This record gives sequence, structure tokens and C-alpha cells, in this order.
Amino acid sequence: MNDAHVLAYYADDPSRSYQLIQWLEVLEVLHERHPVGIVVRDPDVATLLAERTELPIMLAQGFADLSELYAELDAKVVLYCNNSSLNFNSLVDGTKLHVHINHGESDKQSMASNNAKAYDRVFVAGEAAVQRHLDGLLEFDTSRLVRIGRPQLDLRPAPLIAPTSRRTVLYAPTREGDADYNDYTSVDTIGPEVVRRIPAVPDVRIVYKPHPKVTTSLAPAIRAGHLEILSLVADAAAREPDAGHTTVLTGNILAVMPDCDAMVTDVSSVGLDWLYLCTDKPILITDRHRDAARFRDEVPVSHCADVIDESNVADLSTLVEARLDHDEHHLDRLAMRHFYFDDLPGRRQHDPVPRGGRRAGAPARPAAAREATRRRHHGLTGYCRRAARIASSCASSSSLKGRSTQNSLPSGSVITTHVTSSPRPTSARLAPGPSRRSTSTARTSGRRSRCSRFLPTLPSGESPKSRSGATPSWSECSGGSSTTSSAFSNVRRQPSAASQKDASVDGSWQSMIRDWIVRAMALILPEGQTVSITSSTRRTTGETDSRDHTA
Repeated sequence: MNDAHVLAYYADDPSRSYQLIQWLEVLEVLHERHPVGIVVRDPDVATLLAERTELPIMLAQGFADLSELYAELDAKVVLYCNNSSLNFNSLVDGTKLHVHINHGESDKQSMASNNAKAYDRVFVAGEAAVQRHLDGLLEFDTSRLVRIGRPQLDLRPAPLIAPTSRRTVLYAPTREGDADYNDYTSVDTIGPEVVRRIPAVPDVRIVYKPHPKVTTSLAPAIRAGHLEILSLVADAAAREPDAGHTTVLTGNILAVMPDCDAMVTDVSSVGLDWLYLCTDKPILITDRHRDAARFRDEVPVSHCADVIDESNVADLSTLVEARLDHDEHHLDRLAMRHFYFDDLPGRRQHDPVPRGGRRAGAPARPAAAREATRRRHHGLTGYCRRAARIASSCASSSSLKGRSTQNSLPSGSVITTHVTSSPRPTSARLAPGPSRRSTSTARTSGRRSRCSRFLPTLPSGESPKSRSGATPSWSECSGGSSTTSSAFSNVRRQPSAASQKDASVDGSWQSMIRDWIVRAMALILPEGQTVSITSSTRRTTGETDSRDHTA
């Protein structure tokens, strides 16, 4: 099998195989024009995939096996659907273009991971994902981002639920996260209450379709919540045999959505899939943390949905009935759909994202032209053309030599770019204000704690101090030139001659670390906190440098 142009690499065990399985049909379409092979590291995964696809499956259990396999293949592109630690076994191959395609589009914090810096390209759905990377990562080269939409949403799988004359409400919770910051599930909080309230809506059918890992979760609270929900659905079906209340534990949720009239879900890709496929139908999103301000800030889709938490779940049946009768958020969902999936005029979606994020708006075009753009951007044929273009560009070695070196910074220099305008769309009914998701209390405190663990390892003493003013003071330290449009945005720092001379005396490695951490902390710390670096010992003379570098 040495004719594969594209490899889909999956290194985890069968419990996460759904991450790759959702791409199989897309890869099969791509295979018609550019041969695709699947590389796995687990024999059980190979067996599982062999039952689901006719694409060639190659097993490489050890690193030596993988290296030997790659040497035999003539592939130009490797696709990654997750951030497994074993991905680095594959990333060491410098002769291929490594592309992260993820396994969904959502507002979870894990969607903008520092792991993105390991790949040559990162395929994202649209503008929302671009802003997520800008807000969540330091020194990320946005030219690596390539907007492709979400190809799975152009597939039309066969229906999984029977037709009915009743109004169908789908409850589709996500799994618990691998860490508290990434846990958005409602199964162990208000999930059972959601399922109690929905059948009280007149002329309604409830369908329960949980995340695949909810059904196999080992967390006691998740298992208990899931079993209670199953029991509640069964009881509702027994009370109303003709209603059709049902549970769907396997299969593609995209095959369930078209036959539903409203959905209750958590923060996950399911909510955004609904936004694209069922824009004209209501959506309700749960907030397990009961923090409305943070939720609105970090989950833009909540601006076009009703948010449910422990404080208002008791009124869910009344709210669902009201939304089914009178959908108040339809126009807002149209605007938000553009934001997440780039259904915009005047932009070819396969173009790399300009450094610094969004591009200036293009003039409006007629409705027919916009519809043609949408079909071209999101169609599977368009996706295949984009993948083919990248594969072809890698055929020459020059395409590999052009990799960005933005993060290879010289001592005393840094370029940081952030957008200053609001990252969200506006509509006639909604005008969300500017925000930075990374400045939420939970997110900032998490980063600050990581930095506090790192600071003691540095060669000089650092301690938090106070700061005032909107402009980071590091933009003025050491006498270097700088241009700053606003706090944390469009900052360009150039070292002065004096600072470069000091760096050579002080030791370039020490100067670089000291200057870098001050500037990084200026981006990370919330207003009112600073970091001060003092009393650095000179390696060459033993003298003490008492200059303060304060941000």
C-alpha cells in the first residue's frame, strides 16, 4: 500500500474511536480522488475499523514499525483527529504535511489547545475557531489555520428514529471531560430533571441520545445519572405507549437531528451541528457551573439559545412549549451560524487565515451568489479539492521549507498579535459586546497557577506585584521601541541597543528567559497583578544586576 496520498492517523484505544469514525465517510469520498490509508497503533482498533470501512488499514504497534511503514509509503499528508500523546511518534516525520482536523467544532476550552502548535496546518470550521485560538493561545501563528467548514454536516445519513406527528425534543448531553475545566456534561447534575420535565409538554416526544462515552463512563455520578435517565424515558414510554419516547444509544446523532423540532444539549459539537443543520429550530444549552456571565462570554452560541441550569430547570416544560410555539431566537441563530461556519461572501474558505485573525469585510453579493459560495465551501467536493491542493503542495520540498518560525524568537524580541474588535456577529436582535474568553476567572486563575509553579524554576527571583493602567508596562521597559494600539493587542516590541548589550553581558540565555517571562506574564495575569524580575546574578563577573523589569 505505497500509493496512499493521505494518511489518517489514530493512536488511541477503541474507547475513543468515535473521534475517527465520524471522519470515515468523508475520507471515503476523498479516497475516490486521492488514495487514503488509515494508520492505527492498536490491534483492536484495526479490527473495529475493518468492520466499518473498506479503506486500507495499516497497523504499526511500535515506533519502529511506524517508522518502517512511513518509509515504505509515498504519502504527502497525515491527518490527526485528536491530540493523543502518541501523535508525536508520527510528527517526527519531516517529509509529510501534518494536519490536525479534530473531531468536532465546539466552545470547549480543549478546542484551542497548545498542541495545535505541533502541526503544520490546523483545519477549523470558521471564524469562531480562529478567535478561539487567538484568545486561548500565546504566540500562535494563525497562518496555520485553514477554514474548511465541517464536511460531515453535508452528509445525509439515513434516519435513526421513526417519523411521528408529535413534536420531538432531543436531549443530547455530552460526556464528562478529562479535567474539571473541560467538564460540561449535565448528566450528573440536571439531566434527570430535564427528562422529567420534557414529557410534560403537550403533544411531545422525547429522544435521549447521549455522547458515546456517557454509556461507558466509569464515573459513579455519570453512571447513576445515565441509568436514572434511561429509567425515566422508559417510564414515560410506558405511560404513553403511542408517544414514541425513546432512547438512541448508538449511531450517528446527525441522523437523529433532522426529525427533531428542538434540542436540549450541553456545550459540545452537538450544539453547533444543530446550529448548522437545524438553524430554524430552537436550541437550549445547559450550564453546569451556574455562572451566567462567564457562560455568555465563553460560549457564543448561548447568545442565540436559552440557557438552562439548576435555577430554572423546574420551568423547562413551560419554556420548551413556548419556544416550540414561538421561536424568539431564529434571527440570532442565523447570525451565529455565519460566525461559526464562515457562511460569508467574498472569501474562499480554503485560504489560510491571515496573520492576526479576521480579514476586513468584503462587499455584499446577491443572495444567489452567497448560496453558491455556501455550497462550494461546505460541499464534500470542495473539501476534497482543498485536501488535494495541500497534498499537491507538499510534493515539492520547497513547500516544507516554508514552515513558520515565529516561535523561534531572538533574545529580547516578541511579536504578539490579537484582534481588538468583537469576535462575534451582530444581528438586528443581538449585539454582543467585545470580550476575551481567556480573561474569565476560572481560565485566568488556571493559567496563573501554572505560571506560579513555573516561576520558581527560573534563575532569578520573581514575585507578583500590582499594576495599574491599560497598557502593559513591559512595552516600555529597557528603552526599546514599541507600538501598542490597546492593552494586549497589536504589540510590537523591538529591543534597544542597550538591552542587547546587557543581554550579552548578562548571558543571552538568562536575558531571554527573563524578558520573555515578563512579557508572557503581562499577557496572562489579570488586571491589577504584575510580575517583577530583580536581582539577577551575572554569570561572568558575579555582580548583581539590580535593575527592575516590571510588567
